[in-house]
Amino acid sequence: TVFLGTVRAARVFAAELAAGGAVALVLSSSVRSPLAGLGISNGLRPGLAAVAKELADEHGPRGVRVLSLLPGRILTDRNRELFAATGDPERARAQAEAAIPLRRLGEPAEFGRVAAFVLSPAAGYLTGVAVPVDPDGLPVADRAAEQRLGELVADGGLHQPAQRPGAQHGVVAPLGQE
Repeated sequence: TVFLGTVRAARVFAAELAAGGAVALVLSSSVRSPLAGLGISNGLRPGLAAVAKELADEHGPRGVRVLSLLPGRILTDRNRELFAATGDPERARAQAEAAIPLRRLGEPAEFGRVAAFVLSPAAGYLTGVAVPVDPDGLPVADRAAEQRLGELVADGGLHQPAQRPGAQHGVVAPLGQE
């Protein structure tokens, strides 16, 4: 199967690498948020990301890194197939691009450059992480929560950390609970 084959291959590769080696599983942005119409992928890929984390923990002490890459909409043959399956590929692509902050699909070479960096010694401290290669970084629910949080801060219902003397970095507390 796709799942077990990937797990077995990743285990073998990680076990055979010397210190400084790295393995990356190319998954999907569906690890963070399900994609409409891709039920099998939505279930499969988060499991593989968990396996990558487990392998990172297992092989990290030997200096071998394991991580996941989470491409968003990259202009691959698979995306071309998905667009064609709609019956109007130009319209499907335009709709997909309209939902991306940069208003375009990623190019395979852009994904490749991120992968090359993450697997290189320059990123030698990264392991066990899922790296998005996606300009639409937050799932919709997270964006809605972020917007609501901004509204609460603007309304005076919350203090931003920089506004509270002695506040810990990154902590936002409701008024009266500081």
